[in-house]
Amino acid sequence: MTRGFRPRQARRATAVTVALLGATGLMPAGAEVSARNDPATSAVTAATGTWGATPTLAASGVPAPGTVSITYSHTLVLTTAPQYFYVANTGTRTLSGTSYTVDGIAGAVLGDPVITVRACTGGTWNTSTHACSAGSVTTVGTFTAGAPGPVESAVTAAGPGTRVQLQAAVSNFGLLGSFTAVFGTRVSSSAPRQVAGPLVSNS
Repeated sequence: MTRGFRPRQARRATAVTVALLGATGLMPAGAEVSARNDPATSAVTAATGTWGATPTLAASGVPAPGTVSITYSHTLVLTTAPQYFYVANTGTRTLSGTSYTVDGIAGAVLGDPVITVRACTGGTWNTSTHACSAGSVTTVGTFTAGAPGPVESAVTAAGPGTRVQLQAAVSNFGLLGSFTAVFGTRVSSSAPRQVAGPLVSNS
């Protein structure tokens, strides 16, 4: 007579199955953002879908994981105008937030540059006048050489396949200087939870 699994045996069999799936690479991918995996997803044994938010200069298409680089410069009379980039939801899950970083900010003569990233919530950016049309300005975060982030924000491309346009403006440049800022994004599946909906965890 064949005996069935006791509850504890069943749990062990499930754990072994999950471990084998992970080892063979058959598990769904974790959050891949800015060419960096989200370590918070290591606690997830099975998730329905994938999640990611990727910065890009393109207004359409599916961007490859990575970062966006923008060069800012300042002379005695001219400073780089506000620049724009997008953040695209490259996963299959709805997002409730994204964490942002800005690396590469360098000091200038008599100045400590500050980059402020903003969204035009409910409207669109006029990239010629730098005004937010038919919406309200939401500050995503401010970044300096000593404070590059990450900064957590509810501003994100919420739905899969969508994107949000962000403005990145520099201030307090000083007299002279130039640097290339590298904008990165990251999505977490645990604290701070930035993936909407349920996940299947180890517990």
